[in-house]
Formats: sequence, structure tokens, C-alpha cells
Amino acid sequence: MSGGAFDYAYFKVSCFAEELNEKLSDHEASGHLREATRDTLRRFQFDVEVMAEFMRHVEWLFSGDITEEQFWERMEATIKDYNLHGEQL
Repeated sequence: MSGGAFDYAYFKVSCFAEELNEKLSDHEASGHLREATRDTLRRFQFDVEVMAEFMRHVEWLFSGDITEEQFWERMEATIKDYNLHGEQL
């Protein structure tokens, strides 16, 4: 896959989600975060991770790496993989 239509923005967002996950794990072990803060940041980390996946599909579509049909298949697979509820695409 060549990607690159958005300068691999999805990868940068994915790295942020991964780094946030690591930092949260470190802080959880030390007990430095209140429960509400930790829970909010965990949810945010999950949302960022999902967004990175959606961004990847968009980038690959606009880079010509996948067809429009494959784009929709991957979007629906991401929704299923992350157990997201809502309207089907």
C-alpha cells in the first residue's frame, strides 16, 4: 500500500493513541490520576484509536490503494472490530 494522500496523518494519530495508552498505564500503576480523569482519558484514547483506523481507510481510498467498495467494507469491519454501535454504513 502506498498511502500518502494526507501525508500519513492516520499513522501520527495512531502513534498518539499508542503513546497515550502507555502513559495512562504508567500513571494507573502509580495512582497519580483520579478515577474520573483516568476513565475519561481511557475513553478518549479508544476514540482516537478508532479515528486513526477510519483515517487510514480514507487515506488509502484517496491514495488509490483501495476501491470505494473496499473502503465501505473496511469501515464496517472497523465498526465491528471495535464493537461500535450505531447505524450501519
